[in-house]
Parts: sequence; structure tokens; C-alpha cells
Amino acid sequence: MRRAVESGHYLPLTVNGSGHDCLPADCCPGRIPDNCTQAFAEIPKPRHGMAPIAPTALKFPIVTAVHAVLKPLGYRKSSATFRRVIGDVVHMVEVQGSSANTSGDASFTVNIGVFAPALVDEDVRKFTKASIPEAHWRMRLGELSPSRQDLWWRVGALTGAEAAAVEISKLIERSALPALAQLPDLASLASVWKSGHSPGLTERQCAKLLSRVLISAA
Repeated sequence: MRRAVESGHYLPLTVNGSGHDCLPADCCPGRIPDNCTQAFAEIPKPRHGMAPIAPTALKFPIVTAVHAVLKPLGYRKSSATFRRVIGDVVHMVEVQGSSANTSGDASFTVNIGVFAPALVDEDVRKFTKASIPEAHWRMRLGELSPSRQDLWWRVGALTGAEAAAVEISKLIERSALPALAQLPDLASLASVWKSGHSPGLTERQCAKLLSRVLISAA
């Protein structure tokens, strides 16, 4: 397990599992599942008279770094979610915080997704916004990285948040963007579903979506 390189006192955390069942649709949103890996934990040195930093402030450097990577590629930012319409699908990158975050101790992960508006029922299509829970393909950034594990970055001070931001933005460039490039349209999603597997979906969901694609193409 790696250690962060910024100043302060850091403790490495143990890998507990692969995390392949830890996607937003499969667990309580914002909760860190027991079998997920935290990339590093920062235990900040106490400073007299200094209040702990709020989770929103710790999240800001990460969201800012991700924005710097994605904006030139045509992604539009909405809160901590970045979307880009490409062909008949929407590519998404989302910075997610844990529901257990507190001032001075916060954990963050990154979700990657592809949403196909044509697969949403017509009567609710205009009311359904592209989001990670509604995505037709979704993975965590850590699962796309060389470690192939669901990663959460735990930080307690701005130096730690900035270090996490650098690592996360590099992983997005090296792992997430190439994965999204392989899914430029609905046809590429259908090819994945034909294998009977798609990250974030059950085999039954894949079969149902594939049948809809085939019917619409007939």
C-alpha cells in the first residue's frame, strides 16, 4: 500500500478486497463499503487554535483538478459531476464524498459512467437527467486503474486534498478517459451487453437493454 508524499503524518491502510461490488447502484450512496480500499489516510498534526477543515473545502481541490482535466475535452461541470454529450450517449465523471465525512476527516472516490438517453422510457426521458445511478455503464476510477480496486482517498488537511487531487487527475487521464473512449455510442454499449456483462448492471439488465436496442434497430 502506498504512502502519500506530502508533509504531515500519514498511515497506510490495508487492502481488504477487490471492491467490484461497490458501485453506487449496489450499495448505499456515499458509504464506504467494507471491502473497498482507501488509497491513503492522512492524520493531520494538531495545531493550536486551528479549526478542522470542512469536507466541502477538502473536496474543492479535487473537483478543481478534475475540472482542469475535463473542461478542455468538452465536459460541462455541475456541482461535482462532469458530463459530455458524445454521439447518442453521455460520458460522466463524478467526485463522490462519503456520507461519513466530518470536518478534518473526509474520504472521496470517483465514479465513471455512460448514459444513453434513448434507453429511457419516452414518457420520463425529458425528466431523467444523466447521472451515475442512472448510468447504463458505470465503474469506479480505482477499478479502472492498474490496481483494479475500488479506491477511496481519505484526507484531513488541504495538503492531503491537493495530493489526492494530483493522483486522481492523473488516474482519470491514464485510465478513465481511455475506457470512456471505447464507449463512444450506443452501439459500443450494445457490444458490451452482448457479452452478458456490463459494469454496474446485472446480466438480466444487460439482456433487457440489449433487446431494446435490437428492437429499435429493427
